[in-house]
Amino acid sequence: MVTSYIGPEPDFFFMKTLFGFDTPSTIINYFFYSVAPAAVQGVISGIIAMLATLKLYKGSQLETVAYASAALWTGAMLMLFVGAMMLAGWRYNYLESFAQIIGLWFGIQGGLQSAPSSSLRYQ
Repeated sequence: MVTSYIGPEPDFFFMKTLFGFDTPSTIINYFFYSVAPAAVQGVISGIIAMLATLKLYKGSQLETVAYASAALWTGAMLMLFVGAMMLAGWRYNYLESFAQIIGLWFGIQGGLQSAPSSSLRYQ
């Protein structure tokens, strides 16, 4: 009987029944208070990095510069992640780092969209 959606404490997707009393609120709080802000921080830093690159770099291969800098940052974060995994094992704050890297790539894409179209063409 599916009556868990009704009442003062609905049990959406039977998460409280399957995983425990506080598990759904813990997952939701972790996502909205830790992972999502890290992703937003990554997006903002990617946009700021691209806007700074637009001001400083006057070459014609802006897309290559953006992807190279993002790839270097991603590689550095992955090396730090592997080192941390070897020393301490899996921790949930690594999800925040992954969200920040994904946000950085989205921010770089957003910053590239604000670039003038002539600077994106290869000469």
